[in-house]
Amino acid sequence: MNWKTKSRAFRVINYLPLSQQILYRLQRHITKEIPRKDYIFKRLLIAAKKIKDEVDNTRKTSSPAHYVEIGAGRDLALALALRMLGVEKITCIDLFPLAKPYLIQKAASYLSKELSVPLPSLKTFNDLKEFGIHYVAPSSLANANIVPNSVDVFYTTDTLEHIPRDALRLLIGDISTILKPQGLCINFIDYSDHYARSDHSISPFNFLQYSEQEWSKHNTPLHFVNRMRHSEYISLFLENNFSILHISSEREKPPENLAISQDFQEFEIPDIFTVRAKITCQKPG
Repeated sequence: MNWKTKSRAFRVINYLPLSQQILYRLQRHITKEIPRKDYIFKRLLIAAKKIKDEVDNTRKTSSPAHYVEIGAGRDLALALALRMLGVEKITCIDLFPLAKPYLIQKAASYLSKELSVPLPSLKTFNDLKEFGIHYVAPSSLANANIVPNSVDVFYTTDTLEHIPRDALRLLIGDISTILKPQGLCINFIDYSDHYARSDHSISPFNFLQYSEQEWSKHNTPLHFVNRMRHSEYISLFLENNFSILHISSEREKPPENLAISQDFQEFEIPDIFTVRAKITCQKPG
């Protein structure tokens, strides 16, 4: 779908009552994005293994761990994968109650086969809680009643880029509050124009051509991206006294005719054209 057509559709849906429910039905019955395809589950399983390996190589204790995720989505696939990989307790938090048991069960079915572990029966959210995953929605991290200094690992995947800059600054402070001393914060971040996922006629850097005012009409709450660049995330973590333990990033070459907006002229070229990264931080001990 042409990205401007999709942008207009998001603007219309955003002003309708029950916009999240309408979006769900469109994604399920029209665009067929729901349920997720197996290749996406495979990608999330790879991310879960990276998180688990990094934690196992960093944590000094073998005691049961408590992980927290925000933006867990409709099927909680990443949390399911981590639980099947041996994580004892996971709390999943979302601003909207998006998760649905039939989608959770589908994700669990794929993951259990890939990992050769028994398939849990997750027909209700109570089943999910008994399995070791506590789903909290609607809620923010600040309002989820998590005891300060009680969490071993906080993680996200493709979530932070959807949070406005000022809210993200507050969130990172909240992450620091809930983490134990030396707790880990692991985030996969997608810096690309998300419209490019479905419109292959544009590059991942399409949105960098527009000023903030110009882009605002395309940046609806249902498809919001903050357009922050890689260095800005690192700066926010450092401002909150996190230590950066590890960064892996991917860059892509921009199209030759790309004209970068003045809003992004202050950034170094490698910073502008980083499309994805995994940033692992640690709270001071």
